Amino acid sequence: MSEDELKAIVARDEETRVEFKLESEKQQALAEVLGAMANSQGGWLLVGVADDGAIVGVNRPKTVIDRLYSAAANVEPSLAGRVTVESVRTSDGLSVVVAFVPTGLPAIHAVAGVYRLRVGSYNKIITFDQAQALAYRRGILHHEQSPVQHLKLEDLDNAAIEAYLHRRLNDYSPQVYAHLSRFEILRNLGCALLDEGQPVPNVAAALFFSPTPDFWVPGAQIIAARFAGSTSDRVLDRLTIRGSLPQMIEAAARFVEKNIRHPLQLPARPGGSLAAQEMPEYPIAAYREMIVNLLAHRDYYNLVPAHLMIFDDRLVAENPGGLLPGLTLNTLENRHRPRNPRLVEMLHTLGYVERFGSGIGRMRSAMLEAGLPVPGFEADENYFRVTLRNTPALEIASQTLPTSHFVTQTELSPTVRPVRPLSTLPAVEGHTRLHENTILEKLPLVRLKARQIEALRYLIRTGRITNTNYRAVTGLAEDATLADLKELLELHILQKIGTSGRSVYYVLHPTVEQD
Repeated sequence: MSEDELKAIVARDEETRVEFKLESEKQQALAEVLGAMANSQGGWLLVGVADDGAIVGVNRPKTVIDRLYSAAANVEPSLAGRVTVESVRTSDGLSVVVAFVPTGLPAIHAVAGVYRLRVGSYNKIITFDQAQALAYRRGILHHEQSPVQHLKLEDLDNAAIEAYLHRRLNDYSPQVYAHLSRFEILRNLGCALLDEGQPVPNVAAALFFSPTPDFWVPGAQIIAARFAGSTSDRVLDRLTIRGSLPQMIEAAARFVEKNIRHPLQLPARPGGSLAAQEMPEYPIAAYREMIVNLLAHRDYYNLVPAHLMIFDDRLVAENPGGLLPGLTLNTLENRHRPRNPRLVEMLHTLGYVERFGSGIGRMRSAMLEAGLPVPGFEADENYFRVTLRNTPALEIASQTLPTSHFVTQTELSPTVRPVRPLSTLPAVEGHTRLHENTILEKLPLVRLKARQIEALRYLIRTGRITNTNYRAVTGLAEDATLADLKELLELHILQKIGTSGRSVYYVLHPTVEQD
């Protein structure tokens, strides 16, 4: 580490990943900091820096280095070989000893039997149950393998077990495996274990083979809802989805199919039938993967149900349990680290998971082939959200109708609309999108509503927008449309052309185009 790098860390002050200590600090205290950082996000322990950030140095760097290595070895499990220690000498002749703890270590650590978690600049003591919950969240322990208290092997659905065994084992028949007990079969499948000497099903068995999984695994549900418009103000349809994982997958798919639009798609390529065909608003492959991932990768230790939300403009799936350590939104598609490897393997056996780590790629491809935006992903340590967005009818129509053509509500009916695959769009679309983004970057987007931005996208692509166009894009009533347009006029984003009636339309204000 260079002096500049050291000073950059010191400038951050003490926080979750930075701790200052003096040379006189005891080995026990150093071990507690290292263990707390290992249980959190890793970080730097700097010996020779005062609490106020002043670099005071150490007199015997080698002794401090040895003390830090010993402290790392005293953490349970040991951090020896995980923590790196070095001495950094400043231009003032002072030496600071730096211990670095990497992030994403595959264990939860204690010092003298006490677990600590780094919270800001404080090392918080946590209970064993809290440490266990942390291990589940980080994927160090797999909750799917935990025993389910009071659930007995005979409580499981024999028909469901038999059906799974026929899929899992090519040579399965009750006679072939008659020499094995039900417990031995389930244990070999990773669905049972001995708990205090008693054979019991685990969480994976409850989720697949219990008639009432959410009784034994609270929160193993999907709360599904169809909302009016693009907000959650008014619910049109709602369903609490329960059952085994395969049953919930199928029920969730039926709920989506019931509540999304199925417009008639006009033929886009020669050689096929000229009859219009009813097509789902979102490609089946995309929402299928969304639903499977919603259940396969959620945190079942968390009691919060998964959520499936359908709006006019998007389909959203959200489950408890953020990204595991070592994964980021940028690496999701290329790295496979399942939170529930046994559940994923069982879903693979039943045909719901085609190949480990390929689901996101299939979702992306399906959306692009349908001419829709790629899926959006959001995550923090507590949740993971996937959003599929549809393409507004007007936006699709603007790709097929001349910009000088007057667009009517009839032509943009949500029941019959022309749809063209992405591969058939003109090559200039990329330039159009670039121009669109260039214009939008000039606007005060923080002052605009989402629907106003969507309407502006249409205007940029077509050159102008009418009152009728605006209502079709946003779904607003006449009064709200006029209020929106007035705001855009007052912000000098739009310029009104014409005086009254159908002769009125709006274009970008000249100052927007000139900037």
